[in-house]
Amino acid sequence: MVGVKKAVIKKEVLLSEMKRKKVLSMKELASNTGISQSTLSLIMNGKRSPGSKVIGSMIAYFECSFERLFFYDKPLTKVNDK
Repeated sequence: MVGVKKAVIKKEVLLSEMKRKKVLSMKELASNTGISQSTLSLIMNGKRSPGSKVIGSMIAYFECSFERLFFYDKPLTKVNDK
């Protein structure tokens, strides 16, 4: 078995950071970070895990640490069929 950690966005912190930067909508956030609206929507709804580009863009835009905006969910367990 192999455990893979999944990054998850802290929604409350993201909304707080958006307020601090005076970003009024997800559309505006998408435009400011270069992340598509559809990708942001999937991440916010828990249907997609943010990749390294999204994480990097968010950290750079909000000028904060990974730990401020994200956390690692329980490892996903992959079973090798050997």
